Amino acid sequence: MHVNTQASNHSISWKNWSEIPTTLAIKEDMPYSDFSSPCLSEYSGSKPIEKDEKDDKDDKNDKDDKNDKDDKNDKDDKDKDNKDKDDKIVKDGKPKDCSDILASGRNKSGIYTIWTGESPTTGKQLRVYCDMETDDGGWTVIQRRGKFPVQQDFYKDWESYKNGFGNVSEEFWLGNENIRVLCREGCKIRFDLVEKRGEKGFALYQNFTLSSGNYRIDISGYSGNVGDACEDPK
Repeated sequence: MHVNTQASNHSISWKNWSEIPTTLAIKEDMPYSDFSSPCLSEYSGSKPIEKDEKDDKDDKNDKDDKNDKDDKNDKDDKDKDNKDKDDKIVKDGKPKDCSDILASGRNKSGIYTIWTGESPTTGKQLRVYCDMETDDGGWTVIQRRGKFPVQQDFYKDWESYKNGFGNVSEEFWLGNENIRVLCREGCKIRFDLVEKRGEKGFALYQNFTLSSGNYRIDISGYSGNVGDACEDPK
């Protein structure tokens, strides 16, 4: 996917992002892979696993061609099952996110109903705003702040942020638990910002998940033109 990383003539500062109109959106378009977060990594509980080089070598020598072939066949079967399951979700009218809706041929930005849950047979209906125009479309918007007739109060308690609040057609937060379920297999997250002068900028992270319970963040893989707010301090 092509991502515009050209810097603007005027810098857009992350320090003012909460004071200006912003949109946050997520999109799942690749299988989840383990990663260590450069942002809040000491709190995320996600750390690289260090292995002894000798043990790695011994383990590799212990594997024969038959096991390798069996592993490949198992992976191919699993990938096919996942694809069939995803195709069934769209076919049955139960898209799990906005990328499913886009894949089904509906390419107009607006409010849609998705089906959240740990499997196609469980979960609940959720009304979301789908951005079908930005960066190839298929983005599930999880937060919007801007100039609307009714200004939403974002100073909320834990339960409010867990469950979500606001008007999905105007200002809102989708809810930590909803976001966690949507990104349970990993997804991208995109921050779109607008300055008071009208200057636009974005930050795109290729890997984003929330853990259950305390909703700890794992985020990495920055590109954009506003700077990496999750970069390790020097």
